Amino acid sequence: MISRYDRFEGRVILDSTAVTTVEGIGSTRTTLHPVQERIAKAHGSQCGFCTPGFVMSMYTLLRNNPQPSEEEIELACESNLCRCTGYRGILDGFKTFSKSYCCKKQFKEAELESQEDTMACKLYELSEFKSYDPSQDLIFPPELLIAKEQPLDSLYIAGKKWTWYRPCTLDELLCLKEKHPKAKLVVGNTEI
Repeated sequence: MISRYDRFEGRVILDSTAVTTVEGIGSTRTTLHPVQERIAKAHGSQCGFCTPGFVMSMYTLLRNNPQPSEEEIELACESNLCRCTGYRGILDGFKTFSKSYCCKKQFKEAELESQEDTMACKLYELSEFKSYDPSQDLIFPPELLIAKEQPLDSLYIAGKKWTWYRPCTLDELLCLKEKHPKAKLVVGNTEI
């Protein structure tokens, strides 16, 4: 999760940024964040390649909406790909943050228990999960809020093989493009 306020656009950008990683929200050495705990207990992680992306997508959703619907959870996970799990464990674990899912799951478990011949297979008990408390999440770094009052400066970085410019105005950009017509424009780390 990236936290930097752009005072012109009223949105988040990367320069002078606080970057929160999957390791930053919790770990096995300290304590797992409820998102990490749920993906693990619901067996949503197999090879582990996609897990950080799913965890951070869900963490970001919860930061912006502490009680998302099941549909919002599915939408938050849409941009992540998993080649191992088939998504069921991931979504089952994350949907426990939705009140409607918890009610449905409890109803389904009660229904299964009432059928004598049915053997219920439970991966986890909802009561095992730590409750999610938004007040325990990392705060937006206050020093970055100060940046919205400071003027934005142009940036120039020269390396051995490349040079990086960050113009602050359209005129500055046009002047640089005139000087360096073969230079690539990069926006959000994609080439234009």
